This record gives sequence, C-alpha cells and structure tokens, in this order.
Amino acid sequence: PCPHVVDESLAPTTSCDASRVHADKTNGIAFHRVPERDCGPMAMRRVPDGLWWTLAALLPLVLCASRLQLDLWSDEAYTLIFFVSQSVRTIVTDYSVPNNHIFYSLCLRPFYLVSGSNVILRLPSLLFTAGTLGMLFRAVRRHDDQLAAILAVAWLGLTQTFLIYTMQVRGYGLSMFLCMSLANLAMAPGIGWRHHASITILGAVFLYTLPTNFFFLVPLGMAAVVSRLGGERTWRRAAAAAWSWGAACALAALFDLPVAGQLVAASGTRVASPVLAGLGTAGRLFAAAFHDWFLLIPLLALGAVRRFRQLRHNATIAQLALPIVVASVLFGPILLLILFGRTPFLRNLCP
Repeated sequence: PCPHVVDESLAPTTSCDASRVHADKTNGIAFHRVPERDCGPMAMRRVPDGLWWTLAALLPLVLCASRLQLDLWSDEAYTLIFFVSQSVRTIVTDYSVPNNHIFYSLCLRPFYLVSGSNVILRLPSLLFTAGTLGMLFRAVRRHDDQLAAILAVAWLGLTQTFLIYTMQVRGYGLSMFLCMSLANLAMAPGIGWRHHASITILGAVFLYTLPTNFFFLVPLGMAAVVSRLGGERTWRRAAAAAWSWGAACALAALFDLPVAGQLVAASGTRVASPVLAGLGTAGRLFAAAFHDWFLLIPLLALGAVRRFRQLRHNATIAQLALPIVVASVLFGPILLLILFGRTPFLRNLCP
C-alpha cells in the first residue's frame, strides 16, 4: 500500500474513464477516485445510464402503448363497474370478490373521473410499467454493469406474460412496480429513517393492492435482513430492517380492518396436498414466464456458475445482495404457498 494514500477509496490511476475520477496530488503523485462500477467497456461508460435505459425500454414501452386502446375484458369491466366507479368508501369496505385490488382502485379512480376512455383507464398501467422497468434497471445497475441492466430491462420488457398483465386495468402492473421498488430498498445500504419509512409505506400499499403480495413481501424482508449481516453494527442494522418490514405488515393490517372478515372468507381453505399444489403452481408460473425464452435457460445456468466462481472467494454480503433478493423472490413465494397450503390465481404471482 502506498504510504501517501490516506483515503482507502483513492487508488492509482487506472484505465477507467479519467473524466469521471477525482485527482488528489500528494507529494507529486496523482491519484484518482475510481468508482468500481464504472470500469466497464469504454464505449458504454461514455453514455449516461438514462439513455441506456431509454434504449432498452423503448420497444417494450411502445408495445405497451399500442395496447392503450384495447377493449376491456370481463374482469376489467367488473372492476370498473362495481368498484372504481363507486365511492371511495365502497372501494375500501367491499372485498366481496377479489376483483377489488383496493389500492389500485383508489389510484385509478381519479383517472376514471377524468374520462372513461380505454386510453385514460390504461394510462396508469403504462406509467407503472415504465416505473417497473426503471426500478429494474436501477437495481441491476447498482450491483452490476450497464450491459446486465440493459439485458434485464429488455428481457423482462419483451416477455409476453409481463406485457399482457402489466397493461391490464387491474392491480398487477402496480404490484410489479411496488415489488421492484421494494427490491431496490432491500438491496440498498440505507439505514436512515427515510429509508425505513419508505419500506414501511411501500410495503403497506403493496399488501393493500393484493393480499397475496404477502408471499413476496416476507421473502423480500428476509433478504433485506440477511443483506445487512456484515460490517459494523450488524445486528442493529438487521433489527432495524426487520422492524421496518414488520411495520409494513402491521400498517397494511390496519388498512385492511374494514374488509378483514371478507379477506378471511376469500382466502379459502387449505389444499389437500400443499407440496404438489405448490410445485404445480411453480411449474405453470415458470412455464408461462419462460414461454419465449427456453433457449436462454442454458445461458442463465452458465452465467450463474460464472458469477458463483467470481464471488466464492472474499465475497461480501453487499456483493451477494442482488442474488439473495433474486433467489428470495423466485423461490420464497413458492415455499410460503406450500407452507400455508394456498393456490392463488397464477396472475397474482406476476411480481
């Protein structure tokens, strides 16, 4: 180690983009502050992240915009007639059927009051779609490079299951946006009160949109706690994270008090063979999600092996945050479905 370097974040000049580093001359020796994540292909580093996201999300958003004028199908029409068009009091106190995605109905109501046209009614879904792709890009870019973030946005945005459900006049697009926002917070190193308040509020409205989002919130909370088990004040940071995610559940329960009895009735009964039912649900879900991408599964496997080899030596919990969150969202809900013996509508598992 050079004795002239006081700040550990300072390192000798490398081939990284010199225009984005900070020079500090000590005894005639120049040192440059080099963000690790910027050490990628030179051509890509010269382009701002926002432009890369725009290019990656352009085609998916164009495809979604082309669906703005689609006619309403039966469930969408039912949601509008019996919930969105009614008073706010009716929306928050009526869960007689699971068509009422309560928080989504509240978000859609102002648009419905402006116009009942299909374009206006589907406009919030388009905004949620853009938000989902933006949060995805941010999450991957924070823990990987620009190329990985671009591929993630393009892959999700061109998946038929995503395109179909994100643009529906239902709460699925909102659920995916909130889930991706919470995933960002789960991986973020923030420990301030704003960070924890954001988790509590977003987590509560996530559950208030669809009660089955509970099967995603719990794995995300567990991943957030695990991601903080390292460094200074480990247990204090982990306990604070657990508290904020638990507070989200408590706040959502408070929101749901007017419909608590109806929620219990709508939850149904425990299935006879929860393991078989859970595995069957997982099989149908992943078959739909990978319908157009089966040829890429070997690349996923090779990439996972390569990343494991990179991280198996001296890997920190922070570096493992992204794979921990991905694994929790992929497998955590299935394990909870088996544990609780429930088989929700497959589209409820869009997040």
